[in-house]
Amino acid sequence: MDIPDKFPGYNLQAVELKQTKELFPAYKEIHAEVQQQNLRRKDKSWDRWIKPDKSGKRAGRPRFKKKGEMRSFTFSRINCPLAGANKIEAGVLTLSKIGSMPVIMHRDFLMGLS
Repeated sequence: MDIPDKFPGYNLQAVELKQTKELFPAYKEIHAEVQQQNLRRKDKSWDRWIKPDKSGKRAGRPRFKKKGEMRSFTFSRINCPLAGANKIEAGVLTLSKIGSMPVIMHRDFLMGLS
């Protein structure tokens, strides 16, 4: 398979998120930070395919996940004043647009820093 010369990068797609939400109203229900993190993941996988590493090898072609395969997402701001309703208290994770869910904390993490 030939590697394309150009592909839309993170910055272009992040700018177009607003238009995407207008075209597909269901995307309004997904937190913007989660959408941005998924765009970063996509951009990273394409970069690994296009650009060789130090030894001159490239990663394989990006494979898109089927429905239900991608079972993780990231919120980079939890318990931060800018995060709004996103917080962890007493083993309960509360995320805006999703709700509350119990979590098991396997290790501590820094809170309030971003």
